[in-house]
Amino acid sequence: MKNYRPVSNIPIISKLIEKIVSSRILQHLAFNNLHTNFQSAYKKHHSTESALLRVANDILRYIDNKKSVLLILLDLSAAFDTIDHDILLARAHSRFGIDGKALYWLNAYLKNRTQTVSIDNNKATPSPLKYGVPQGSVLGPLLFTMYTAPVADIAERHGVNYHLYADDTQLYVPLDNTLETASYQKESIEKCVVEIADWMNSNKLKLQCKVYGSKERARSGENDEKDADFEDEDDHYIDYGDDNDDDGDNDDDVVACRKQGYLRRSSVAALMIEAPGGTCRQTREDELWDRNAVARPVVVQPPQRGGGVL
Repeated sequence: MKNYRPVSNIPIISKLIEKIVSSRILQHLAFNNLHTNFQSAYKKHHSTESALLRVANDILRYIDNKKSVLLILLDLSAAFDTIDHDILLARAHSRFGIDGKALYWLNAYLKNRTQTVSIDNNKATPSPLKYGVPQGSVLGPLLFTMYTAPVADIAERHGVNYHLYADDTQLYVPLDNTLETASYQKESIEKCVVEIADWMNSNKLKLQCKVYGSKERARSGENDEKDADFEDEDDHYIDYGDDNDDDGDNDDDVVACRKQGYLRRSSVAALMIEAPGGTCRQTREDELWDRNAVARPVVVQPPQRGGGVL
């Protein structure tokens, strides 16, 4: 059983009230131009189709201009369940201008909820629900998009193309044929991914590692450079090639990280779409960049930072 998310018992009258509040918030966001530009979820005239068409069209246009494209896909684990209520309320006020009675109502809507476990008609003592939005609610998805709006700011600050749909994020950049320009573009998206991971950590969200590639190679943990080290921002090193823990025993977590890191690198390599008629040779520097940009988030947790969550 992988999903332990509580089932919310939401009365019909509550959903009706949420529908009214949601429409008022959407009107406020539209009137004041507060929507995230490329967030296609829970927004009028936007859908999964519009998100797919935009990303696919951009990639095809870059290919037509004889450029390669680097695409990175980010997903969150149990995203709707880990929203911090205080951070959400602060962001609703500071970024979206929600205050007064409206903010007070949101506070009452989010807080003072409880959860319990029931087995064979025996219920445990209710415990407070301090994080997340109610499952199946009308307002929850909209509040989530407001909570994660700063992700778009990070991408724009680094000059990286992006598109969001709820908790799914697509980051992509075109790579020019000149080595100097391509290196700069890859460096931009690397810094963008690291900053997003840091932001997610500060906002109590967890990036999910999705594994793509050959199952046979995943089982064997095949990696032609598995003895490389990784260095984080504070000059701490992790030996990526050592499968043993401090007691000399085989550490399954380390092996799993190695396999995931290899497959994530393979996935991004497959998304290095080569322009027709062009050449895209990967240098040693490019290969090391791939490892740090793709495998590094699997084995190195971003350092905790105080403040800056808004």
